[in-house]
Amino acid sequence: MPTKKKLPKQKLISWLPLIVWIIAICFLSFSPLDNVKLPDFSAFDKLAHFGMYALLVFFLTIPLKGQMNAFSIGVILAIVFSAFTELIQHFWVSNRFGDAFDFMANVLGIFVAYFFLKKRIKS
Repeated sequence: MPTKKKLPKQKLISWLPLIVWIIAICFLSFSPLDNVKLPDFSAFDKLAHFGMYALLVFFLTIPLKGQMNAFSIGVILAIVFSAFTELIQHFWVSNRFGDAFDFMANVLGIFVAYFFLKKRIKS
C-alpha cells in the first residue's frame, strides 16, 4: 500500500502569508461600504489597489522561490483573481461596483511587483 507524502511544516507555513492576504483582499473587496467613510482623494483608492496586488505578488514569492514557471502562472492567476473580484463587486456586492480603473491599478501593481521580484524567484 503506497504511503502518502507529507508536506513539511515549513512548506505549509510558507503558504500562510499568501492565504491570509487573499482572505484580506476578499474581505476588503466584498464588504459593503454602507458605513465606511473613505478619503475624498481618488488617487488614494488606486494606490491602495496597486499596493494590495503588489503585496499579493510579493507573498507569492515566499512559497514559490526558485520556481519561475509556477511564479509566472501565479501572476496570471493574480490577474484573473483581480478581474473576478471586480466582477463580483459589480454584480453581487451591495453598494459596491466593479471599476475598470481599479482593475488597471491592480494589474499595474501585479506587473511592477513581478518585474521587481523576478530575479528573486530565479535564485
